[in-house]
Amino acid sequence: MLRLMVHDADGTLFSDAELLRALNDGQRDIAVKGLCCESVQALNATPATRGIAVTCITTMAIEYVPVSGSRKMLIKITPTKIGHNPVQGNTPMYWFPWGGSVYIDPIPASAYTFNVYTAITSVDMVNATDTPGIPNYAVPFLLLYGVFRCNLKRKQFATAKHVYDVYKMGLKRIRDSILIKYANTRADRLVPDEIEARQ
Repeated sequence: MLRLMVHDADGTLFSDAELLRALNDGQRDIAVKGLCCESVQALNATPATRGIAVTCITTMAIEYVPVSGSRKMLIKITPTKIGHNPVQGNTPMYWFPWGGSVYIDPIPASAYTFNVYTAITSVDMVNATDTPGIPNYAVPFLLLYGVFRCNLKRKQFATAKHVYDVYKMGLKRIRDSILIKYANTRADRLVPDEIEARQ
């Protein structure tokens, strides 16, 4: 499909490897900027330790799962609010992300269980015929990203910019539709232009 969109049906302009590389880069870009690859991780807190290691792009929300009773969503705070919010005993009430971990307030007294709602990266395709590792509703934007990259290679910069602008608007709609489910600030809904790699 991408080959038809870039008018290269016979494969003279772009090799299969180039198109696959562009599509895999697009998947990663969509997963990071659009936050559309959602995952729920069941994690346990170590007693008397505030931090819980999480492997993800970003953490969207945390749900406390008590042994008995109903689940409770924790309130997202900033690190400067630790110790300044009202608490009820040792029951987890607040959380904040920091580095590759999330931190719970008050400090868990026992091994509590949490459902951590996260955005994760996509799985790269090995062949151009593989199913993309992003949700179906994001696949049209993957094709737009591929067209953008092909236009860059052809040095058609005005067309590439136009396609990229359409792509970014679509990512913003995807990101907004996902983040609206969680109580986040307006700044969290902006599509970042640059992403810093974590190591």
